[in-house]
This record gives sequence, structure tokens and C-alpha cells, in this order.
Amino acid sequence: MTAPQRNTTRPFRLGRRARQIVIIAHLVSSLGWLGLDLVLLTLGSAAAADPGSRHDRYLAMQLLIDTLLLPLGLLSIVTGLLLTAGRWSLLRDRWVGAKFLLSLAAVAAAWFALRPRADAAVAATVGPGTDLGLFAGFYAPGWTLVIAPCVGFLLYLTATVLGVVKPGRRRTRTLPLEPAPA
Repeated sequence: MTAPQRNTTRPFRLGRRARQIVIIAHLVSSLGWLGLDLVLLTLGSAAAADPGSRHDRYLAMQLLIDTLLLPLGLLSIVTGLLLTAGRWSLLRDRWVGAKFLLSLAAVAAAWFALRPRADAAVAATVGPGTDLGLFAGFYAPGWTLVIAPCVGFLLYLTATVLGVVKPGRRRTRTLPLEPAPA
């Protein structure tokens, strides 16, 4: 009678060099995403405060959102998933799952809510007579374009803190060796 064969295949793991490259890509994309949100917050605040330059600032926001938001967000998510193939498990470690869900929510909210609002702000302030006069208070994309980057920044900051602190992680303590003789 032969013994049942064991499954000798190892789970997918990145090699040392590949893991370092993925970590660098993850850090650059995640922190770039955080920085992008701070820039969007600054532009939205400046546009809300100064009606004269609103259109230019909304154009800058639209350009940044259309060119950087999705690539940085998706790269951060994909590299984060690649990193879970090694030490951390998406399902086993709660902080990894929380980071993943925060990132998905932030990308979806920014792409499907912030982007159309920025497009509407550009369209509303284009051409002659961009000052909305009496109706400027009724159509105020500026506050939406300030609040949304604030919420996004808090989501990204929370994900960053989770990645550094790693709550719930089991830590091994090393006990000191024997005291040094006097």
C-alpha cells in the first residue's frame, strides 16, 4: 500500500528582489495618491475662496484627476495585492483587508463621484460670464471639491497608518540574554 502523496507545491511568493521592487512601487503609488489628494484639496479650497480663478483651478483639478487618479489608485491596489502573496494574508490579517477595502472605496468614490463633479465645475465656469452672480451660492461645486478630497485624504491616511502600525499583528518578544557581568 502506497502512502498518499503530499501536495508539495508552494504557494506563490515573490522573490527577494521582486518583493523589494513591488514594495517600492506600492510606497510610491500610495504616497503619490496621498499627495495627489492634498493637491486636489488645495486647489478646491483655493477655487472656493477665489471666484475669479475658479475655472483655472477646476481645469487643473480635472487634469490631475483624469491623468493621475486612476493609475495611482489601481497601482496601489495591485501592488498591495501582490504583497499579500507573501507574508500577509488578505483574509487572515484584518488590517490588510481593511486597507484593501479602504483603497477600493476611495478609488471608486473618487472616480465615480469626484471626477464627474470636477467636470461639472469646469463646464459651469467656462466661457464669458463665468461669474454666476446671484446663483453662485446655489451652484457651489467648490465645497464638494473641498470635502471630497478631505474625505479621500482621511481614507488614504488611515490606510497608511494601518500599513505602518499593523494592528492585531502577533509580535514576538526577544528576551534579553543574561545581564553583562559588572
